[in-house]
Amino acid sequence: MNKLISFFICGVIQFGLDTAIFTGLTWLGVSVAVANILSRGSAACVGYYINGRFTFQKKMDRHVFLKFVLYWGGMTLLSTALIYLFEHLLADYSSVKLMALTKIVVEILLFFLSFLIAKIWVYKK
Repeated sequence: MNKLISFFICGVIQFGLDTAIFTGLTWLGVSVAVANILSRGSAACVGYYINGRFTFQKKMDRHVFLKFVLYWGGMTLLSTALIYLFEHLLADYSSVKLMALTKIVVEILLFFLSFLIAKIWVYKK
């Protein structure tokens, strides 16, 4: 299977988990920044395994894990900053639904960057 298609399928699984946790946490009153970090962290655990095993067929060792953690941290900082920015730009209209939609748009925009970093650096053969 094409790596991009496999990454997309794994990404859909992660995305669903990430968005559900993010929406639930913001509904419970958790700030969007904290909710985003927790939801991305949960989804990252799933993504690390399924992308390593199925998308890139890479043996999972400490070196790959360290690169993944750095990659995840950078992508999470970027994602959180963008969501936080939109939360403040849309402060007059802020709601759980709008923040969930913002999260979805931000994650879709970051998809291709994420794939390139994972392919070229994290799971490099």
